[in-house]
Amino acid sequence: DVSIIDDQMVAGPLGELHANANGTIIGDQLAEQMALEMNDTISVVATSGQVHRFKIVGRRSGKQRQP
Repeated sequence: DVSIIDDQMVAGPLGELHANANGTIIGDQLAEQMALEMNDTISVVATSGQVHRFKIVGRRSGKQRQP
């Protein structure tokens, strides 16, 4: 449900995914563990060895908010 994700956003608007073809949203815990900030670029390596680069356009909380 998109509204749940939108409610969990703590940095950056969800709409940034549409504006950035290589944009991604990461969780707060991952961002903290890896010292990642908004607009940083991360590399993801597939099992085939192919590297994909993504720009962090948002952060979300992993905690469920009560309605």
